[in-house]
Amino acid sequence: MSSLTNDSFSDELISQDNYDAAVSQAALDLEGCSDPMAWRKHLVSSGNSKIDVPQYLGGSGFTSKKMADVFFRFGQLDVELRDVPGAGHARLLINTGKENVRDLLAPVCSGDWYFGIAMTEEQAGSDLTNLSTRASRSGSGFVITGRKKFNGRMLTASHFIVLTQADSDISEDGLALFLVPSELVHKSTIDGMGHSNFSWGSMQIDSVELPPDSRLDGVIPAHVILQKHFSYWRTMIASVALGCAEHAIKLAKLHMNRRQIQGRRLAEMSHLQRDLALHFASIKSTQLLRDWALNSPDCELSPSKLSSMVKAESVEHAISTLDFAMNVHGALGYSSELSLEKRYRDLMGLRFADGASDALRCSVGRAICK
Repeated sequence: MSSLTNDSFSDELISQDNYDAAVSQAALDLEGCSDPMAWRKHLVSSGNSKIDVPQYLGGSGFTSKKMADVFFRFGQLDVELRDVPGAGHARLLINTGKENVRDLLAPVCSGDWYFGIAMTEEQAGSDLTNLSTRASRSGSGFVITGRKKFNGRMLTASHFIVLTQADSDISEDGLALFLVPSELVHKSTIDGMGHSNFSWGSMQIDSVELPPDSRLDGVIPAHVILQKHFSYWRTMIASVALGCAEHAIKLAKLHMNRRQIQGRRLAEMSHLQRDLALHFASIKSTQLLRDWALNSPDCELSPSKLSSMVKAESVEHAISTLDFAMNVHGALGYSSELSLEKRYRDLMGLRFADGASDALRCSVGRAICK
């Protein structure tokens, strides 16, 4: 992957106000652009890649609440831009406990590296016990073999965080995480109904030899690292969905006030008033749920289950809201003249990405029953 850096990159901390201004300018400069890597390149001099990395590791240390606001804003612009802000999945390194985390994050913060994550397999999905990709020892290092499918960033990542099953002499919990350079695996793309810039696809890992320091777990078990990372990441994806839904409500409200049928504005029709109120309430209440979860409440659910609940409900409410907004606009909503049909297709991808809504709801339900 080519470098995203430019000569004007600065190691200085970026303030939240300055970052917000940089995003506003980028929205003007890149109007209509849905390519997250083009946005990342445009924002690299603003320190975009390090905003959610802690200051002690060389980042700007934006809080989770601030990052939720940032992801919400990108969701308002375009769901595909969810890969623009911050370190992305490289932020997982923060939870590994490894001594060289700062060194690994340095090229991420500067924009040289960008990570994808490869967990999903065709027969495994969210069930980590059924993974077929496996790691074994090879001399002082490791060798991994397997096939990943339905993972993103195939064409844009410089490295992949790869989850494997592991021999008992490697990992007590049977799982291991490795940082694998992109050029060591064979990648192909798959067409989906949305996320045209996401390079969704498969990777074939054929007996790839890796050095000892490529392993990311060990100090902390792989499943703990993943739980901590996705507690953060799912809340950010929820924020993207909520931002998208709020934009759809804004478009629906404007259309209802402008469009007339038989001399009456759509805004005067009681059934549309009722539905608009329901969707407005569902999005606002889900935002409150997200904010409550971000405040680390004293709750019977773990942070992992709270984020699962927030992600599932945010995405499903957002999909319902987009469907309503498209119906309000009629044929215009179905057409590409508005962004609604694209937003709807992209949101459908979030229903399955980073934990499918049904699977997340089941995990929350099991936790509540205990």
